[in-house]
Amino acid sequence: MIKMSPFLRKVFKRIRYLVDSIYLIQGMLLLCNLLLILYLTTLGYHSRLVIGDDYERLLRLRELGLFDAILDSYQSFGGRIFSYVIYYTWLSFLSPSSSLGFYTVCLLALYTLAFYRLYQSFFPHFSFGYLLNFAIFTIGGIFYASLNFQVHFWLIGSVFYSLGLAAGILAFAEVFSTSEKWYSYVNLIIATILSANSLENYSITIFVFLSTYLFYIRFLKKQKISYKWRWFWGIWTISLLILALSPVNFRRLEAHGILSFGDLLYRTRQNIPYFFVEAFPRIEAIFYRLFGIYVYLGTLVATKNSATKFIFNTLTSIVSVFSFIFLGVFLTTLMMGGTVGIDRTLNYLFCALFLCFGYVGFLVGKYSGIHPTIVRFFGILILISYAYQLRFDYINQTYTTAQLAQEYDNRIHYLQEMTQTKNTKAIQFPVYSLRTSRLLFVDLSSIPHENSQYQKVLGLDYEVCVSTNSNP
Repeated sequence: MIKMSPFLRKVFKRIRYLVDSIYLIQGMLLLCNLLLILYLTTLGYHSRLVIGDDYERLLRLRELGLFDAILDSYQSFGGRIFSYVIYYTWLSFLSPSSSLGFYTVCLLALYTLAFYRLYQSFFPHFSFGYLLNFAIFTIGGIFYASLNFQVHFWLIGSVFYSLGLAAGILAFAEVFSTSEKWYSYVNLIIATILSANSLENYSITIFVFLSTYLFYIRFLKKQKISYKWRWFWGIWTISLLILALSPVNFRRLEAHGILSFGDLLYRTRQNIPYFFVEAFPRIEAIFYRLFGIYVYLGTLVATKNSATKFIFNTLTSIVSVFSFIFLGVFLTTLMMGGTVGIDRTLNYLFCALFLCFGYVGFLVGKYSGIHPTIVRFFGILILISYAYQLRFDYINQTYTTAQLAQEYDNRIHYLQEMTQTKNTKAIQFPVYSLRTSRLLFVDLSSIPHENSQYQKVLGLDYEVCVSTNSNP
């Protein structure tokens, strides 16, 4: 047996004391959360309206007014009428050069509230600090698990996809909550209306799962369904009908054609591997960065080892998520005429996959009997790695996106200055070679249609075109 010197024995004893201390891993978690908030809010601060989608709808808002712009978009672009209410209302307070920093803060606040309420529903004995720490940490998982990271910082895309997702999580958090406070019902009603009307095909998927669950509770288990679940199901159904009855959906089906059931299954089988090919790199990142933290969460409520409960709950969650993925891809394939759709619509599936990994990790910590010291040790190592990546991303992306924002602002300022120059017929811009960013922040000045939007939005008396060699 190897003898250890008194000094080394004291060192290892001190290390174990630190690892066993719950404050160390909570402190590391807090540090990562602060870095995450700083990183995401900086990206939001450097975000601007996207020339194209946002500019086009800004023109529509000016021409039609708020109410008619919302109604026209519902009839022309899609059934997300409640998302259009939020989008056009927010857009009415912005100018072409406005930052999206405050919007990003509000979005992160909604995500934080959603996950805080979700964790509070299942861990009511946890302190406010614990719940807030885990809630913010989960936001990082959602953002990093996204197939399309940029959509969170593109105003119209963020309202449609990211804000709708956050609202959906809040709706489920409130329906699982036992709270009967008035604000719980307000959260439930508003969040359900917005999420059911935003998630498009996945609203149908959730409706199927929700109806199946309530049927199981009411008719198979013979249990009474609570008023919250009734409100949830009823509001979701009404919002889904409003989404489905948009004329755009009928035109889309007519344009793509309706596949036979056999063709639809065949195309779905082809599209699902695409999802997992895209998912594989993120599965690895989610596993090493986030899985261990949820194992740690499970150790905080560990119970007596129960292999039966662990296996049953794990299999149930995996089967449910994979069924959700299949049905989601199936419905998207139906609506898109055989394709899997644009990548940002798959963010919902990645979110489901991430939450499934987190839940399985939680079950491992709760039922496996693994020693908490081991879990905390590896959790600290994971958080150190996560903090280093956040620091790297913050430095790299802050520099890149600051350049893009500065170029955007300079271009707007230059065009506005030139309005005072008489006899100007055209302004030439170079085709800038800007560094890429994970923001959806693209220089579209080489596209004639987008150049005409400069002219219309800024009220210019001259045309905007592209030069390849001169600077403005």
